[in-house]
Amino acid sequence: MMNNGKKNRLLLLSTVALMATTLSGQAADWKINPSITVSETYTDNVDLDASSQQSDFVTRVTPQVTITGVGPRLNTSLTYAANYFYYPGDANDKHDYRHNLQANLNSELVDEVFFVDAGASINQRFLDRRSAISASEVSRTQNRRTVQTYSFSPYLVHDFGSWATAQLRYRLNHVRQFSDTQQ
Repeated sequence: MMNNGKKNRLLLLSTVALMATTLSGQAADWKINPSITVSETYTDNVDLDASSQQSDFVTRVTPQVTITGVGPRLNTSLTYAANYFYYPGDANDKHDYRHNLQANLNSELVDEVFFVDAGASINQRFLDRRSAISASEVSRTQNRRTVQTYSFSPYLVHDFGSWATAQLRYRLNHVRQFSDTQQ
């Protein structure tokens, strides 16, 4: 079971803080769309183990929030979903949490000169295609890993009249991968 709530909350707060610092004096159009999804799934092989198949009914509860901001000098979107899985047939580990985050930001900090692009992503992926994989997210497996991707790119732009434009850009990308079973 993944227990990185503090790290994910810190990431979410950092992303919101970055958005807040890039706001210009002109108002952006902000939209906040919360939602919740509840589903029940039956699977005949919940652990994706061909030698010891176990069936289970899996309850999934997913609260989600989408925040978008569009303005003259700011475009941003953030979608966060906290997936909670309940496995009633498992005597040992009945719960699993998986976080999904997609965040993007494009901002013009100095009019037509200085810009910032940023992004963050947290999701789960099957990394070894030779091991068991499934199109269903309710399955439990040791082959699933949480992957975090972060990017930050400030850049300067200069126009040389109508014949050329120069851009000086720095890109910083960071990818983290860890097992859902790590604490």
